[in-house]
Amino acid sequence: MNIKELNKLFYIKKDIKQLEEQLAELNNLGSAPLSDMPKGTNTSDPTQKFVEKKEKIITKLNKAYTKYVTEYEKINDFIESIEDTEVKLIARLRFIKHLDWFDIAEEISPRRKSIHWTTPRKKIVRYLEKKKDRE
Repeated sequence: MNIKELNKLFYIKKDIKQLEEQLAELNNLGSAPLSDMPKGTNTSDPTQKFVEKKEKIITKLNKAYTKYVTEYEKINDFIESIEDTEVKLIARLRFIKHLDWFDIAEEISPRRKSIHWTTPRKKIVRYLEKKKDRE
């Protein structure tokens, strides 16, 4: 696995958040006004369009949830296979919890503030390079 594959979860989660916001926005709008009064020459049904748009978003959201679970399991299995406990912790904080490198540096070394934010990133990159060379 490489950094790009490990970061997939982050982007899927962003996509889910946007879809959920779109759905919430539609839900806040309510439905189109229902009336059996003639509307002129426009034969389109605003309620039908509203329902179709909502259904499209719900379908996309369900696909994104499924994709998230699949990627989560794959990434989590990879992280669990890491034997070095520090690298495992760094990977979990970065690729599952989506913390930035500075917060990860703080998390793995709260007492000694001298650790630089690039240290955890370098450890992950080195680990992945070694793993790639072994395969």
